[in-house]
Amino acid sequence: MRIAGIDYGEKRIGIAFSDLLKMLATPYGTYEVNGSIDFEYFKKLFNDYQVELIVLGLPLNMKGEEQLIAKKVRDFGENLKKYTNLPVKFLDERLTSSIADDILKRSTKSWKDRKKKLDSMSACIILQEYLDSL
Repeated sequence: MRIAGIDYGEKRIGIAFSDLLKMLATPYGTYEVNGSIDFEYFKKLFNDYQVELIVLGLPLNMKGEEQLIAKKVRDFGENLKKYTNLPVKFLDERLTSSIADDILKRSTKSWKDRKKKLDSMSACIILQEYLDSL
């Protein structure tokens, strides 16, 4: 079984998966949000990848307080739990987008190309932090 990592955004949702040994996170891709979220997509995806747990990045400010979007993230997490019947854990995602961009700059110079990969790389970092804590 695998663990899924999610970086929630109102326009794009980054997705990453662990390996079967739960040691290494790998970016999967990005779900484009067009008005509403198709939770059946996530249910099928997580079933296909044999996911047993979802780790969802929670946006906190530098003081460790939840940001305004945190309520939307928590609501998204509750919907994921409801539709997939999988447990959802929240993990502090401070600085993950900045770290992901720094990593991507090493291989992708164009901001346009980096932007396409940024959300899934952020999800990967969130998931790897969780895996490293196991």
